[in-house]
Amino acid sequence: MANIYVHVPFCRTFCKYCGFYSELSGRNGTAVAGYVKSLEYEIRERRDSCTDAMHTASCDTLYFGGGTPSLLSPEEVCSIASAIGKRFGIDSFDEFTLEANPDDIAGTSSCNGYLSSLRSAGVNRLSLGIQSFDDARLKFMNRRHDAAEAVAAFEAARNAGFDNISCDLIFGYGGLSLEGWKADINELLALKPEHVSCYQMSIERGSALEKLASSGRYSPLPDDECADQYALLQSMLAAAGYEQYEVSNFALPGFRSRHNSSYWERTPYVGFGPAAHSFDGACIRRWNLPDLSRYDRCYPGSGKCFCQEELTGDDVFNEQVMLSLRRVTGLDPQALDKERLSMERPDLDRLLDTGLLEYVPGTGMRMVRIPASKLFVSDSIIEELFV
Repeated sequence: MANIYVHVPFCRTFCKYCGFYSELSGRNGTAVAGYVKSLEYEIRERRDSCTDAMHTASCDTLYFGGGTPSLLSPEEVCSIASAIGKRFGIDSFDEFTLEANPDDIAGTSSCNGYLSSLRSAGVNRLSLGIQSFDDARLKFMNRRHDAAEAVAAFEAARNAGFDNISCDLIFGYGGLSLEGWKADINELLALKPEHVSCYQMSIERGSALEKLASSGRYSPLPDDECADQYALLQSMLAAAGYEQYEVSNFALPGFRSRHNSSYWERTPYVGFGPAAHSFDGACIRRWNLPDLSRYDRCYPGSGKCFCQEELTGDDVFNEQVMLSLRRVTGLDPQALDKERLSMERPDLDRLLDTGLLEYVPGTGMRMVRIPASKLFVSDSIIEELFV
């Protein structure tokens, strides 16, 4: 399988914690219109090893991320998807996800028409960036919506026929108590989305939060309190019937994100738009520069607005370890380069002996994984196996 990603680099305002590339713009502004034109040109004209790899695989997922894809009109979404379909000979996608801010749905006078039009454009999965159900915490994050709009957006999506909705929440930041986090989870469970993604707030380079932290106006939550919040998340979602299938992702049976799973499985994908990444499924990575004006000059026009690298054998080994151990399905050591595995075998055995790794039940001691109780410190465990 192979997958396609479209980066929509626009936001009406910037969230305090965000470090992703984006530009300020309102819905259907002139910058957005110019971006759509350049994007469709890139889709039609780009030729590289990553897109060539797509022709030998079945493309079954399309993901609009950002930024704020819900700033696009349904007509723009349809036009972009149509250009992709023509480029790759695809009539429809099994999973077509669009990330949306609640206020872009609940805040429009014709939200039902907007959502119905998205479905007509082929979108069959929504990813709602709720982040919290507490108005004070949303204001701290500089989110544009409030708790009521989050609930209204979810209900509007349900009423429009969306039966595959993912919701994002954020935990582990200064000022968030365990009880406050429990209240957020309870509000989420009352909606019963099919999929949940939860992330610990980190201090990203270039974000407003970084400036606050460097000036002493923000203090991160202590690690032990973050770990308690993560453990509470795991237990409450498990009790509600959600399966944890990756460090930050949970789903009801049958609703795991097929697109995001492709990243962890190292299958080919192609990314379009400023800052979007592509991968040939083996060792070639390419990424567009995070520069909208340069992108617009390049498509159409001239010049170069991307970089490319070939992963070394060590890079591939480390990437296989990292991506596999983030998933509950785990890592098959025999799928790794044998010479490099022999170098790391003592560390692998030690991690198994100390309980930081375990054998996956039912695999005959072939697959190993990080126990659920240790996933919060997965990064430090994974690094032990890097060459």
